[in-house]
Amino acid sequence: MTIALLGQPNSGKSAFYNALTDSHQHVGNWPGKTVERSIGTFRHGGRAYTVVDLPGTYSLAANSEEEIVTRDYIASGEADLVCPSCRTPSAKARNGWSDSMKPCSRSW
Repeated sequence: MTIALLGQPNSGKSAFYNALTDSHQHVGNWPGKTVERSIGTFRHGGRAYTVVDLPGTYSLAANSEEEIVTRDYIASGEADLVCPSCRTPSAKARNGWSDSMKPCSRSW
């Protein structure tokens, strides 16, 4: 089973990914930083899982390089489960999160 971690920048996706996969990934969405997804695995209950840590995004409308990476992966259907991050860095971001999930919730 493949699980994609979806959420805004600085919402804890990579910390959750690192905890699940026992990794030490350091990612960021700032100019000059290579923006890509990280892939790791973990086992639970005798079953293997693949986790994909996606770049943070405020929207699936893809206005930036990292949002294009995230949107294209979500649209590909490669993930069996998309796990949206519920932690957001500010009240303003929380308000935007519900808007960013509308295209996602209509698709699934």
